[in-house]
Amino acid sequence: MNENKPDSVYLLFGEALRKQIPVVRWASIYKKQISGLLPLRDLSLVTWKDSIGIYKVTGKIPLQIMFGNLDKNGKMNTFAAVPSTETAKKTYKVSTDNKLINHLDSTVDKVVSAYIQTKGNVGISTAIFYKSNSYFYNYGERKIGTKNLPDNHTVYDIGSITKTFTSTLLALAVHQQKLTLETSITKFLPDSVAENPALKNITFKELANHTSGLPRDADNLGSTVIDANQPYGNYRIKDLFSLLRHFKQTTMPGVKYGYSNIGVGLMGVLLERVYQRSYRELLQQYITAPLAMNETVCSIDTTKFNNLAEGYNNFYQPVAFITYRQLRRRVQLKAQHLIL
Repeated sequence: MNENKPDSVYLLFGEALRKQIPVVRWASIYKKQISGLLPLRDLSLVTWKDSIGIYKVTGKIPLQIMFGNLDKNGKMNTFAAVPSTETAKKTYKVSTDNKLINHLDSTVDKVVSAYIQTKGNVGISTAIFYKSNSYFYNYGERKIGTKNLPDNHTVYDIGSITKTFTSTLLALAVHQQKLTLETSITKFLPDSVAENPALKNITFKELANHTSGLPRDADNLGSTVIDANQPYGNYRIKDLFSLLRHFKQTTMPGVKYGYSNIGVGLMGVLLERVYQRSYRELLQQYITAPLAMNETVCSIDTTKFNNLAEGYNNFYQPVAFITYRQLRRRVQLKAQHLIL
């Protein structure tokens, strides 16, 4: 890697690792996440267990490199680079609009300061609904090095908070008697997918509470990834249905908790089929419009906004807002409409 030869690094990957990280995805990972951190220096062994070594590396950002688990051909089947856990505190006081006048101000500051005063955390907006009133507190920066404090209209990519919206839509569907929590998901799947017996006993409740047995992320995701910072950017419903057709259940549904992004994504797709309307339309009709969440959207043209909270990956490099094609839509949420 220090010689800037990503193709040569990939030649050291074993067959199992190549399935997880196809060559196109590796090129994207190397270019966008690794190359800016080179050169790596002063490797020191942290642990060696089960044929996998974890090394501490100095460089532009302190890292831990994990590799090993060689196959019969002497190729690696484990490789990862992650930042060393950052627990050091900032030596300066982070900017905030919290005036620290009353008990509520102090309570919020005590909680938020522990987060924002830790190195690696950039900015945060907090909304509190207390005794029939709304209160807003902002800390840090919208973008590293700008000293621009977030405000009540700063746009954030809210990530998995979207799951709350999807589950709310499920609750509404149950209330409207369009289905029950015990309804099998096969009722709303294409016949070619529903015929997989491993899906028969999975219900909507098990998608919502993460006991469906579906994997955390799509097993066939790797072959669709073009940009490592947009892992679901090219993943389509046909890819989801292909995964389901070949899915093999390893635990009985409803028995074991296992967090599943793909499970909630499937729930959103099925609700579209239940209502015969898009997720975007359902969100607007049942959640954002009734609650006057006028600045909450499913997608955004970031070039038209100058009040965005910039996101960063584990290497503190800027990343774009996550986008989806036809799977669960990730929602951008403005601070003044946070629901806690």
